[in-house]
Amino acid sequence: MAPDEYLLTLPRGEVAATLAQLGAALAGLHHLALDVSDARATFRLSGAGAREVVAKGMPADLSRRAFGTGAARRSHLGPVAAAVWTVADAPETLELVCARSVAGYVFDWLVASAREGTLPGVL
Repeated sequence: MAPDEYLLTLPRGEVAATLAQLGAALAGLHHLALDVSDARATFRLSGAGAREVVAKGMPADLSRRAFGTGAARRSHLGPVAAAVWTVADAPETLELVCARSVAGYVFDWLVASAREGTLPGVL
């Protein structure tokens, strides 16, 4: 997420054990490992045009050349702070994470953006 922070995504049932393992592995080092599951919402976009849906509102180069599999970026989706990363190129799959408090807005924004010939807010 930043040069000195990471976001791990894993099944909810593995969170407690993973936090314990991280704590043990990083003992003696300055670190903070927290479960932020309830603070975030994650959306998975898959299929032709997934990049374009996000690119309509994110000021970042999301082309395959600049943003290949495994790439991640923190940015904004319209007025909302968000992060996006590529999961796969075939089929094209991206995951987007935002604060849970704005998840409804982001969902509606993504639905509007996915409509062919539309820009969010111009229906």
